[in-house]
Amino acid sequence: MNFFSWFYKCLTQFKVIAYSRFRPITSTIGHVFLFVLLASLPYFFMMNTSIYHSAQQLKDTIHLGLPSFSIENGELLLEEDIPYFQLKNDQLGTLLFDPHRSFSEDNLDDSRGIVFSQHSLHIINYDESFTVSYSLLGLNGVNEGDIIDHVEQLHSFIPLLLVIITLFLYAILSGFAYLGITLLAFLALSIRQKRNLEYRHLWSITAHAITLPTLVFFW
Repeated sequence: MNFFSWFYKCLTQFKVIAYSRFRPITSTIGHVFLFVLLASLPYFFMMNTSIYHSAQQLKDTIHLGLPSFSIENGELLLEEDIPYFQLKNDQLGTLLFDPHRSFSEDNLDDSRGIVFSQHSLHIINYDESFTVSYSLLGLNGVNEGDIIDHVEQLHSFIPLLLVIITLFLYAILSGFAYLGITLLAFLALSIRQKRNLEYRHLWSITAHAITLPTLVFFW
């Protein structure tokens, strides 16, 4: 029975799961990598799509027309004589430049947006918010043209960045899967009674037994 036939049959046949204790450990490790990948596909697809679309929306939004501004010594300065400047986007929410805190963040129409305040950048997503100072971001002596250039560079780098993030998350999820299988195998070892099963047998059986529940849960 080849690798993929075994993978398919372990989803429907309990005997195949029991026989998996005789499989080489390398085949079982490959089996775990495969079901983690399949279980993660919906999450990876939504994450990559969301990040890419957000980056595209940010690029489109800033090209609608940013106000003339500069960031000097960690402070936002609007060159136009206005208290604040606001742009709206269906995907990102509100893009707000408010150096004098004239606009309350509570008044954001959809509770989402990016706010450039006097000394820091605020990213707001409904009940969650993240604040970082311009100094920490290294934004000093920049203007709207520099921001546009940075966003353009970020957008061109997004595909490679998404690949790196996806591989990193896949490695983490695989690690959690191996840890979970190991803990369950140790638990099974303590309740095996008088059956002639070693730890490596139980580890392999566990790896195959959790395949279907994992796929059902994540899909």
